[in-house]
Amino acid sequence: MTLLYFILMIGGLIFFHELGHYVMARLTGVHVEIFSIGFGPAIFKWKGKPVPVQEAADDEARAVLAPTEYQVAIVPLGGYVKLFGDQPGETILEEVRLHSFAAKSLWRRFLIVFGGPLFNLILPFILFFGVGFATQTLRSSEVGSVRPGGPAGVAGLQAADRIVAIDGDPVHYWWEIREKIRAKPGQKVMLTYERDGQRRGPVELTPDRVVDPELRRLGIHREIGIIGIGTSYPLPVLSVAPGSVAYQAGLRDGDCVRAMDGREVKTFGQLERRIQEHVGESATLTLERRRPVLRWLTSRVPMLDKAIQVGMTRQSDAPAALIRTQRCSLNPAKEDLVERSIPIGSGTVPGLRSGEFVISTILPDSPAAKAGLQPGDQLDYLQIPIAEGSPITRIQRYASFVGMAQPLSQRAMDLAAAGSSGKSGPGPMTVGVVRNGESLELKLAPGLREVKTAIKTNEKVIYLGLDTYWERAEPARIVNNHRWNYASHVMMNDTVEAIYLTVMGIKGLFTGQISFKENVGGPIMVYNLAEQTEKQGWMYFFQIMAVLSISLGLINLLPIPVLDGGHILFILVEAIQRKPISMRVRQTATYVGLTFVLLLMIMVFKNDIERNWSSIAGFFGG
Repeated sequence: MTLLYFILMIGGLIFFHELGHYVMARLTGVHVEIFSIGFGPAIFKWKGKPVPVQEAADDEARAVLAPTEYQVAIVPLGGYVKLFGDQPGETILEEVRLHSFAAKSLWRRFLIVFGGPLFNLILPFILFFGVGFATQTLRSSEVGSVRPGGPAGVAGLQAADRIVAIDGDPVHYWWEIREKIRAKPGQKVMLTYERDGQRRGPVELTPDRVVDPELRRLGIHREIGIIGIGTSYPLPVLSVAPGSVAYQAGLRDGDCVRAMDGREVKTFGQLERRIQEHVGESATLTLERRRPVLRWLTSRVPMLDKAIQVGMTRQSDAPAALIRTQRCSLNPAKEDLVERSIPIGSGTVPGLRSGEFVISTILPDSPAAKAGLQPGDQLDYLQIPIAEGSPITRIQRYASFVGMAQPLSQRAMDLAAAGSSGKSGPGPMTVGVVRNGESLELKLAPGLREVKTAIKTNEKVIYLGLDTYWERAEPARIVNNHRWNYASHVMMNDTVEAIYLTVMGIKGLFTGQISFKENVGGPIMVYNLAEQTEKQGWMYFFQIMAVLSISLGLINLLPIPVLDGGHILFILVEAIQRKPISMRVRQTATYVGLTFVLLLMIMVFKNDIERNWSSIAGFFGG
């Protein structure tokens, strides 16, 4: 199936590109001799209707304008449109000259050449609109997590609140909140929300100013607004002190609270508030009991595709970057729901605490084991050396990443990865833990490994060998009842953003700010991307196709002879000097451009082969 996805993706992109040239040629009156998808011998072909030429005076002239030949060739890595009279110096009968490319005015020739890249830039608008319109459910406006001390936290928002309006404008989905807040860094906004069915607010808050992390690696400092909320929330997974009241009531490490006295519980904070409502009473907890199953594996984060292996990741060559991670070493096996009655004294249950920061597992001989960390230790803080020499002295419970609250057991350790020096590996960190009521400081030296991403590039992986009881969940998605609005938003926002990022990425490649080896690939990389369709689905396929279409269109506009941009350059020079470029200059420029493109292709294939060498060698039995 992967080969089919690959052919559909490459074939679709090439077809649309060549269709642009074809349509513009027909609109400007230029005869198309051949329309080919692919190179080499034709697998199948057919001819269109004969082209009537009123100016022709004899049969010989009419024979020159043969019907357009359409074909699909054997090598699906390109395509072309053969235009009548598109070769400089070509002999053309006067009777049919009007239908030739050479006879057309400069602006008509420009339209024909520009048509291919233009259609490649139009295609993403169509694809992204289709993706948006086909999206049946969306994240609701329910708040999953709130960063303590952030604008939302200071304003009084809590997990499970539902935002219903911003500056008086109704909001229903998370993407609406994101767009409105991002657009107002440092500007006051009025936010209305619901809690337990009751409308509250509006409350005034001011989004923090942060640099867009997606653009930071390109050297672009564009500020966005954040208020310190996230979609996902930490589940109320418990850590229970042996022999405590909670333990005697039948609660165990890893239990996940689902309800209290029949009322749903989503977070540990909700559980604490419910407990405080039952001072001096008893309550029944509905628990999902799990048994931890330790697995050794590598997982990938959707879209960002950053690898993590029992711990966290670090982005190559970006000492100040924060990246998303996904924990994967502890795979809870769900069991039946159980109920336990707990006594509540003065608003607390002794021995009961959130497992969010409590270590559940330490792998033997791992960096965590060598540091002396033990299961049951509660993570308190980290002291992390930053590459520039400015240390982060303490991180209490939460660290911020684009306004999303994330626990210390994950996000703060990302900071440690970001603070490591260059490619030499992560620096040592100090971990503060609480063990049996006693505060301890331990030295932890993380390991560093390399793994392959979906496109076979190498990613640095910080290896710790520990896990906590931390687990997150997303609020239930809701039906997308505003498909036209959402599709229009995705079409404009995602396309414009992708074009901007691609332009800056190309600029970064030429300036050396972005690694050519790590970020550029050819057909094999596209094949690897297409391979993910089986796992990610057709939405992913069309999103990747849209991004590749933008890359194809913009690269073809580079002013390099043999590319469309080179032909446009010739047309512009001809317009400026008011005469055609000499054949000698044109040929020399074409040879130079062809040499450059061939060298570029060699480098691209070299990247592909190096990334996939083990697979290639295995295929040939090496």
